[in-house]
Amino acid sequence: VCDNILTDSAGGVLLFALLCGFIFFLLSDRFKNGGTPAERYLPLIGLVMILTLCGFDHSIGNVFYFTVSGMWNARAVWYLVITVLGNTLGGLLIPVFHLGVRTMRGHYKNEKTDDKQ
Repeated sequence: VCDNILTDSAGGVLLFALLCGFIFFLLSDRFKNGGTPAERYLPLIGLVMILTLCGFDHSIGNVFYFTVSGMWNARAVWYLVITVLGNTLGGLLIPVFHLGVRTMRGHYKNEKTDDKQ
């Protein structure tokens, strides 16, 4: 596993980490906001399977892999930094998008009320 991570390009690691962060956001959001147990747990199972099968990079998982295999080196630390950045950015995609949409809607509503006055 570590050999695959360390031989991948930095861009590939960033992309896989970004997708992992995105899926983790979906996973936690669905678990938090799902009503019935099926709405909470079925996405959890499905999304974890997607993460595993696609081999997305998760920072905590990579720390475990590097530690167990004893493959800590400068490249591993650099790739861990990239993975943390990707996980963070991926996890922020939807919340930032929603914030932007709400801000734009509020701005649009304010413009409509300003035009009427």
